Amino acid sequence: MKSVDFLIVGGGVTGTTAAQTIRGLRPDSSVVILSDEPYELYSRILLTSYIRGEATQEQVFLKRNEWYQENRIDLVKGVSAQKLDANAHTVECANGDVYQYKKLLLALGARPIKLNVPGSELGNISYMWTIEDAEEVINALKGTNESRRPGGPLTRRGVVIGGGFIGLEFAHAFKVKGIETTILDGSEYYWGNRLDKQSSQVIQNILEKNGISVIAGEMVEKFVGSRENPQNVGKVITKSGKEFGCDLVGVGVGIKSDLGWLEGSGIKIDQGIVTNEYLETNLGDVYAAGDCANYYDVIVEGQHLVGTWANAATQAVAVGKTMTGVKTVFEAVCAYTARFFESTCSFVGMTEADFADEVVTRGTVAEGKISRIFLKNYPSTSSGSMTRIVGAIIANNFGEVAPITDAIKNKVDVSQNRDKLADANFDLHSLPIS
Repeated sequence: MKSVDFLIVGGGVTGTTAAQTIRGLRPDSSVVILSDEPYELYSRILLTSYIRGEATQEQVFLKRNEWYQENRIDLVKGVSAQKLDANAHTVECANGDVYQYKKLLLALGARPIKLNVPGSELGNISYMWTIEDAEEVINALKGTNESRRPGGPLTRRGVVIGGGFIGLEFAHAFKVKGIETTILDGSEYYWGNRLDKQSSQVIQNILEKNGISVIAGEMVEKFVGSRENPQNVGKVITKSGKEFGCDLVGVGVGIKSDLGWLEGSGIKIDQGIVTNEYLETNLGDVYAAGDCANYYDVIVEGQHLVGTWANAATQAVAVGKTMTGVKTVFEAVCAYTARFFESTCSFVGMTEADFADEVVTRGTVAEGKISRIFLKNYPSTSSGSMTRIVGAIIANNFGEVAPITDAIKNKVDVSQNRDKLADANFDLHSLPIS
């Protein structure tokens, strides 16, 4: 058994940033990171830039072994945690190693949801989550994927499965590389699990204007190997019987944290690991942050599960402080923007429709930009009630991200301007920021 002051499970941006924060506050304490990947920290959000040739591999890697050594942070690579005993303060790993901790951070991140259909094991089907995924796509684009496409022809046709940010980035990367690209989305309309029909149409129009075919209402039945290289994908067949020839497939149907190994530990789980505003779990000396944490958001006053890089990094600093005794409330407006073909799609704050009391739409499909603003009613000591913006989905209207973020952060009462919000000519910068 190995004893450690601060044990971190997860070597991504959350775990690494938390370790760095802890080291700055506790220079003499032992810090261990358990990572199930064989690499130091690299940027997942730069992987599509790497594929497009806009970033080098060296730029993708954010930390190297020397950094961990200089900061006396013990990075244990290629090791998976498999059991937590909160009473004994121990974590058991799949390789048999056991670590006893004083403080434990669960920075588990998330994993792409895999398609469980016939042919899903074929080569050149990517989920764009690891550096290996990116390398495989790059090699496939060159037609020289030695591990799966020996002597294969140059990639010409790509199919993207799913809407969402990952699917959008796949489509952009494929098209930039000159590939004929088709998006298949199982929803009634593109990105239908998060967007309304109008916002969806704005994004779809931009994609189609740039030569990408978008087909909604099509679920994958199976993948079929190509004639030239049967070990690699050559065709997508949908449940309706339609066939789409391809040399490369990108899948983006969602992400989910692997929490199965925590069963029996007593930790509270509801979609993610439930925490308070300090990112403390219901177990003593156990914390959670990043993609796996369903944390109490003090701004919108509700539990919030967020899967973005920036949120993970920001939470890491807060939880690192709290773990060292500098108790810190995590208070931030989460936001993420995908950039594609000189256009944008942004999610700001709480964008779950069932959390809001009302959703206001600004802009039109004809204008090519739409903002959906999520409103919620709160009690007020002065007026009895107030209405606040808690989130927004902003399609190709990036200029509204900043004022909406400010309104959420400052808990602005928009009651008097409620009717004006739907008017695209109403300047959101004029909202009273106290």
